[in-house]
Amino acid sequence: MVVGKEFSASLATSTARGLHWTLAISMLRTLQLHQLTPGSGSLASAGSACDRGLQWAQTLALLRGARGKGVQPSLMLYGTTVSVPSSASQNTRF
Repeated sequence: MVVGKEFSASLATSTARGLHWTLAISMLRTLQLHQLTPGSGSLASAGSACDRGLQWAQTLALLRGARGKGVQPSLMLYGTTVSVPSSASQNTRF
């Protein structure tokens, strides 16, 4: 069962208000424990939170996980994932 728009909206609102990426991932894991599949909007919101938290590996894992579960990733998640190399190079200091 794929979780609907209500959960996606809740996760998006929470992440927009500064929810830590760890909580976003925790919410997705809770869904999995209840045998629910997050929708593409939920994954995109969690990916955005991970991106803001500089957790690029988590962002990539969300994209891979979506494909593995048969969920079509949203353009937002693809966009966040594509921006990872750019964000990484801007935030890396040598």
